[in-house]
Amino acid sequence: MTFTIDRTMADAIIDHLRAALPNEGCGLLATEPAGTRAMRFYPGTNVAASPTRYTMAPEEVLTA
Repeated sequence: MTFTIDRTMADAIIDHLRAALPNEGCGLLATEPAGTRAMRFYPGTNVAASPTRYTMAPEEVLTA
């Protein structure tokens, strides 16, 4: 199975993760029904604020 993320979304994910450094970054990807293509990226806040763990803010998970 191949999973596809378009360049614009991949760049947004990378930017989000770099901004979280030195901590872990987090977020969610919404996919098409077959689960082979990312349709939307929901950046998240790592409320654990840790370089080795992550917990996405619950309200952000619900919003996504």
